[in-house]
Amino acid sequence: MDVAFHGKTNWLQPSEEYAEKLPGLLVDVAESLGHKQFSLLGFSMGGRIILDCIERIPERISSVILLAPAGVKLNRLKHWFSNTWIADSIAKFLHQHPAVLSKCVDWSYRMGQMDGNFYQYISERMKDPNKRIRINNIRKMMKGYQVNLPTIRKKIEDHNIGLAVVFGEGDKVIPKNHGKLLTNGIAHAEVHLVKKGHLLIDADLNETIHKILDRNGMV
Repeated sequence: MDVAFHGKTNWLQPSEEYAEKLPGLLVDVAESLGHKQFSLLGFSMGGRIILDCIERIPERISSVILLAPAGVKLNRLKHWFSNTWIADSIAKFLHQHPAVLSKCVDWSYRMGQMDGNFYQYISERMKDPNKRIRINNIRKMMKGYQVNLPTIRKKIEDHNIGLAVVFGEGDKVIPKNHGKLLTNGIAHAEVHLVKKGHLLIDADLNETIHKILDRNGMV
């Protein structure tokens, strides 16, 4: 399923209410296919969305595979940038002044806050005004997603939700040590490392995912 502002999904306006609506949409899709429970797989921001779904509808989720999930560790700067009116004003300014935005991205890269592939990925999107609008809409939408790790861990344990996480060994966006933060205290959780950066989704990853599915009987 494509989330808002991704793939072919149309969403007229960004809304924090999206976080409240998505779990119901997942349940509706599953029930229309004759399933009471379902498994979820998400990458980066998608992992953060899945963590939120675990908190909201744990009884519906049988297992999850999280690929470099965002939201595991609170980054106070990113949290501030996503959740204050001052941040909204700054984001609006940067959207209207792409040259300044580009310099900020360049500075983050030079400071080692992102790897080369992710830097190239972001830089390419900064050049296109429509893509800049999309990124700002996503930022607004993600305000509704506040990860509460202790609660999520407890619900994973209480509902025996299968959990496997995959991180890139060279990921500078979401470091591999976030895996321990997420799985701490969850006996059945698995953490897998692959020799990649943040953009770890490619054909080679299929083998890792299939092994996780086969070993855990995830459906």
